[in-house]
Amino acid sequence: MTEYLLVEKPFLDQLKDLNWTIINHGEKCIPQNPKDSLRDNFREIVIKKEFKKWVKKINTTDEGIEWLTNNLMNYIT
Repeated sequence: MTEYLLVEKPFLDQLKDLNWTIINHGEKCIPQNPKDSLRDNFREIVIKKEFKKWVKKINTTDEGIEWLTNNLMNYIT
């Protein structure tokens, strides 16, 4: 069995069950285009655009209003 089948695929399935967006390149695929995985380049470990978007989304008031400003977000990443 491969690392993909024993580790990566179950983890991706678990994240999918948590309603994460999954970009699965598959077991035998080596991605060639960083844009396919929402990155600017393959050296990018954290996808800053997505990170900022979701940090803002989960930090809301009880009424669902996002309270983190863009200025504050600049300190996060």
